[in-house]
Amino acid sequence: MEGGRVRVRTVLVVGLVLGLLLGQSDAFSPICYAGCVGECLVFHGSLMTCAIKCIWKCLFALSDTPPDSHSLCKFNCAAKLCANITTADHLGAEEVESCVNSCGGNCTQNYLSS
Repeated sequence: MEGGRVRVRTVLVVGLVLGLLLGQSDAFSPICYAGCVGECLVFHGSLMTCAIKCIWKCLFALSDTPPDSHSLCKFNCAAKLCANITTADHLGAEEVESCVNSCGGNCTQNYLSS
C-alpha cells in the first residue's frame, strides 16, 4: 500500500511541476489530469469521483468564461465514456485525453446535424 501512495505522490509532484512549466492551454491536458487524479486520490480516495472531477477541472480550469453548451456536451460525454479508463493500477492519462478529444468531435457532429 505504501508503494502506491509513493507512486501517487510522485505523479502528483511531476504533474504539478510540468503543469506550471507548460503554461496554459485550451485543450485537455493529460499532465493536468494525472496531477489532479494523483492529488485527489491522496485527499479524497474515490477513483471514479476523482476521475470525473479531474476531467472537469482539466477541461475548464484555464477558462475565464463559463462552459458553453458544446463544452458541457464534451464533458458529459467524457464523464460517461472516459472516466472509467482510470484504474487503481493505471491512470491512463493519454487514453483519457484521446477519449475526451473524441467526445469533442462527437459533440461537433451532433451540433452540425441538428
